[in-house]
Amino acid sequence: MTTYLEKMFIIEGIIFAIIGLLFFIFPLQSIISLSTLIAVLFIIVGVLTIIRSGTREGKWFYIFNGVINILFGLVLWLYPISTLDLLVLIYGIWVLVRGVYLMFISIRNGYFGFNIYTVSNAILVIFGAIVVFQPFSALITAPYFIGTALIVTALGEIYLGVKLKDTFR
Repeated sequence: MTTYLEKMFIIEGIIFAIIGLLFFIFPLQSIISLSTLIAVLFIIVGVLTIIRSGTREGKWFYIFNGVINILFGLVLWLYPISTLDLLVLIYGIWVLVRGVYLMFISIRNGYFGFNIYTVSNAILVIFGAIVVFQPFSALITAPYFIGTALIVTALGEIYLGVKLKDTFR
């Protein structure tokens, strides 16, 4: 039987995967035309992240991350075209911070090793750093960076949800 927490990780992973695939299927349109859909999905992920925080250790990171997801979604929704360059930079910062934090959490909780969770966190750190330190160059390839980072995030979330499921058996 799966617990509430496992389901939340898997649902969040699926949502990230959907958003990531949209960036690959419709690269230019996903940044401009589909920004409303993507914004709504980010808002939903933000709410789910806040709900998932509960009384967990490190809950303030989850609450902060959820608020950032919601704000990111609102900015995308309200200013889709005028915020394109800022959007890429903000996204790069979000990916970098998320990757670094998740790397520390994986070390602390014993998930660190050669597994999909650690590799996905390392990829997030690398992608975030590239986008933050080369935002204008990254703007051209932004849909693919964003899509890849979201799919990698999805794999990490789903892996963690499945790992938690196996832990409670």
